[in-house]
Amino acid sequence: MWKRLLLLVLVVLVGCPEPEPAARTAPEYVSRLEPLLYENGFLAQRILLRAAEVYNETSGTEEVGKAWGDEIVPLARHLADQAAVTVPPPEWADQHTELVSAWSDRADAYQEIQIAVQEGDRDSWKVARKKADDAKLREEDWFRTMNKQLAPIGLALDQFP
Repeated sequence: MWKRLLLLVLVVLVGCPEPEPAARTAPEYVSRLEPLLYENGFLAQRILLRAAEVYNETSGTEEVGKAWGDEIVPLARHLADQAAVTVPPPEWADQHTELVSAWSDRADAYQEIQIAVQEGDRDSWKVARKKADDAKLREEDWFRTMNKQLAPIGLALDQFP
């Protein structure tokens, strides 16, 4: 009886393929991203707060420009910089480079928005807004793609925890 059980265990263990390197390092990569995801969520919260102030007409152009310069742009830049210095496992390096690019482009666009608001330049604001929207779409696509890759191993990334 014990011999059969031992033989069955050996057959199962030998028959189980070694997980792909990306699957082995995924938990480590997700762990390294977690602090960045919380900061991304905080940034989104701050932007929504500022958008509500504009919508409700409780902040003027000067206050909005100041808030973007004092709060939104530094947060976006810090997040992009932190992502750039986060070292992913080699198996995730290409994906990580895409995220850093999207977040860096978004930070640049936010700075352009801030300048356009402060200068009252509607045309520059529209161009910067388009750049920010494009970066946001790339970011959303990155999370969608990553979560498809992570799902088979039981992991997921929350874009705004």
